[in-house]
Amino acid sequence: MNTATQLVQAACIATGAKPTLRSYIHTSKAWYGTAAMPNNKADEILIQVVKSARLIGEFTITWPSYLDGYKIEIFNDALTAMSLCSDLLSLLEQHNNNLSPRQVIELLKRAGFADATPYDHPCETGAA
Repeated sequence: MNTATQLVQAACIATGAKPTLRSYIHTSKAWYGTAAMPNNKADEILIQVVKSARLIGEFTITWPSYLDGYKIEIFNDALTAMSLCSDLLSLLEQHNNNLSPRQVIELLKRAGFADATPYDHPCETGAA
C-alpha cells in the first residue's frame, strides 16, 4: 500500500468517513513491469475504485502495440466504477488525441487519483 492510500485511510478512520478512493497502477512502471502484460500491449494503466472499503470495480487504459493510441477496456461489472470516474472521462475527451501514458497519468493526478503503483519488489523492501 502506498503513502497516499495510507493517508486517505488514516483520515477516514479518524473521521469515521467511508470515502470513494480512486487509484491507478501504471503496469509497466511496477516492479513486475511488462511481464504482467500480454505481448500485444505496449503499456497499461489499471484504474481501481474502492468505496466503503470495498472494490467497486476496475478498468484499464491500454496502449496496444497494433494501435496508434489508447483504448479503454472494461467488463460489465465495473460500469459503476466507470460512472464514478466521469471527471476523468471528461478530461480524456477534452484532450481527444493520442495521449501517452505519461499524459494520462497527469490527467489522473489532476482528477485526484492516487498512485497505487507498487514500484518496489516486496521482498526487496522488507514488506513481505
